[in-house]
Amino acid sequence: MNKFIRKAIVFLIMVSCGYGLYALWDPNAPLQDNMNTYGAVLGIGTALLVVIWGVVGSKLRSSRKRKQTKEVIGSIVSIKYAGMKDHDGVRYNITADYLDIQRTFYSVGNEVSFKPEAGDQIVILTDPSDPRSASIDVQASIALKSKTSTASSDSSKSNAMFKVTEITPKFEHAPNTYLVIGEVFPDQGASFQTEIEQVLDKSFVSTIVPGKLLAAYTDGEAFGTVSIVL
Repeated sequence: MNKFIRKAIVFLIMVSCGYGLYALWDPNAPLQDNMNTYGAVLGIGTALLVVIWGVVGSKLRSSRKRKQTKEVIGSIVSIKYAGMKDHDGVRYNITADYLDIQRTFYSVGNEVSFKPEAGDQIVILTDPSDPRSASIDVQASIALKSKTSTASSDSSKSNAMFKVTEITPKFEHAPNTYLVIGEVFPDQGASFQTEIEQVLDKSFVSTIVPGKLLAAYTDGEAFGTVSIVL
């Protein structure tokens, strides 16, 4: 629909300019005078086209973002440096997989602490009615990477056991991602029920059955960090 609107706007502007040029042609005037008039009209028309295109493009982008209400986890496939913009940080062209879709997001960044790498998980906002209409949530992606890194560094300090009740693939969120539901038994404190999403190797998952106990790390809070130690 957005492409149709853009094409319609360009067509209307071209028709208007064409009609204007035809109406301004003076058969009694010297050719040079007509050409000068045409040059002025084309210059003004081009300037208006740039302005209108920018305004419409901005409105369309804002409209798309308002519809991007569904949050999913994607996985970065590749990254290309895209320079800097207005001295506000490095920009990247990021190709990512999400919801069985692979697409490239251009000029992503402008946050000093945003340092994506291939293989990282990122947060993507999508339009529920059109999953290809999507954008990367930079702030949420930074928080996700920080949380993942913290859990990864702490996971070697297993301080709990995770009793698995149910495990379900969530590949629509990210490759090799599983929802694991069960009960956590910390080394200290009371047990609690929880569910986590974690990237797990398929060979490891094939050994998991309901009731199996797995080494885990937890910060001791029911709604805090819990991760299975691989």
